[in-house]
Amino acid sequence: MNYTKEKNLILHEGLKNVPFDGWTLATFENAAEKAGPDKNLVMALFPRGDRDLMIYFAKWADDEMLTALKNIKQDDLKIRARVRMAVEKRIEILTPYKESVNACFKKIML
Repeated sequence: MNYTKEKNLILHEGLKNVPFDGWTLATFENAAEKAGPDKNLVMALFPRGDRDLMIYFAKWADDEMLTALKNIKQDDLKIRARVRMAVEKRIEILTPYKESVNACFKKIML
């Protein structure tokens, strides 16, 4: 069974509080309660807690980038231009979550 909708709901609600509360399981359990799903669903969907949440955040950003790139004609572009476009799209997608991205890197580096 695919729980992408629930994962995205929990992720996006939790990202609102990551800059204040950090990448913790409690941050996303509170987000799940606020958004509607049961907070126990967080542990079921992300069994390794914050680690799985951060991995899913990266996957979500990748998926969003690939979706955005599908709508752009790239056939006439050189590889360098394609890579640049992909990086720019990724940055554009993550810009609203800049503080959460920074918190993710800090947590990974600890």
